Amino acid sequence: MFKKDNFKSLNLDAAGDIFFARQLEFVQAKVYEFQYPALKSFQLIPVNFDIPAGAEYVTTTQFQSVGRARIIQSYADDLPEAGLIGTQLTNKVQSIGASYRYSHQEIRAAQMGNIALSTKLAEAARRAVEQTMNTLAFFGNTSVGMTGLFNNPNVPVQAVPADGTGGNTEWTTKTPDQILRDMNFIVNQVVVNSNEVEMPDTLLLPMAQYTLIASTPRSANSDTTILNYFLLNNPYIKNVVPVPQMAAAGTGGADIMIAYENNSNKLEMAIPLAFTQYAPQERNLEFVIPCEARFGGVSIYYPYSLIIGEGI
Repeated sequence: MFKKDNFKSLNLDAAGDIFFARQLEFVQAKVYEFQYPALKSFQLIPVNFDIPAGAEYVTTTQFQSVGRARIIQSYADDLPEAGLIGTQLTNKVQSIGASYRYSHQEIRAAQMGNIALSTKLAEAARRAVEQTMNTLAFFGNTSVGMTGLFNNPNVPVQAVPADGTGGNTEWTTKTPDQILRDMNFIVNQVVVNSNEVEMPDTLLLPMAQYTLIASTPRSANSDTTILNYFLLNNPYIKNVVPVPQMAAAGTGGADIMIAYENNSNKLEMAIPLAFTQYAPQERNLEFVIPCEARFGGVSIYYPYSLIIGEGI
């Protein structure tokens, strides 16, 4: 919310001050109507906004259950012990900045025509900030000590069988039966690796592989696609989602898929400061509106609740 007092130093007359304040308030309110952008990471990774904006690091303890119970006798004093093995992973919180600007003439022209300043500039600034967060959510940034969904060192990685044409792993060289086998194999590995503790509900695929299974019949005599057949018959997966960034995201540029449970108890992305716009700053013949967000990477609490399948 901007008040007239915020603009005492701005080189406009009183009417211009009031007009600009009200117009900028409208622009910012309009931009904030859209709480969740259409960027895939915001839909596929639960968001944690509870971390203080001043935090410099986000430290996550990743857990693995150990131990088992057994049959005991009355008055037994040697009960087997169960527990958790914890591994800590720290992401450094990074600030992400952008800005937009209006010239004195744009403000005068808008005031003269009694029209609203365009919201497009503010929307572009917000989009730029959130696109950067989207990229960091998937890939992290090792140069600043941040991990993303694709490069967490504790998530298991499993290559799919190399039994396509010519001994290849890529789905373009495989039959529908082999593709279904690969999909079920990767999903089942989450269940196997966790001793049936974890059960994934989401499978992420690159766009090309998603298009392939969504448009290829299950067999020569079937009007059901590979995708439809998989969703009808796999006991765990409820959603198969295309993610363009997964192409060439694996070892040596391999395409990957990820099976996981989309649950904030399993993984979260940290946003200590959501997109924020500050008071305008006068520079020469224009006003610059600085914008900022703070992002703390992706925390995975139970690495065995995910798996990356490589080579598809």
